[in-house]
Amino acid sequence: MVIEFGAAKEARNLAKHGLSLSLAADFTEAAVVIPTYPGTDAVRYRMIERTTNGVLTAIVTPRGATIRVISLRRANRQEERLYGEALR
Repeated sequence: MVIEFGAAKEARNLAKHGLSLSLAADFTEAAVVIPTYPGTDAVRYRMIERTTNGVLTAIVTPRGATIRVISLRRANRQEERLYGEALR
């Protein structure tokens, strides 16, 4: 998966969540992919996957063959539950 993100967004994500957006490259086969903002023109997805850094959630938007990473953080309890259910 080819990912991209802006330097300013990377700095904000590091400050807020302590995680680099580049970790989204570890999302090889996300077990959970949920459309966000249904009913709007914004095409964004919430991807949840276990990585070497634990269960993470990325908010992404497709841009042709590239995935633009908007945010990446540790999954909350609900997201971890969804992830576990998807693996069953």
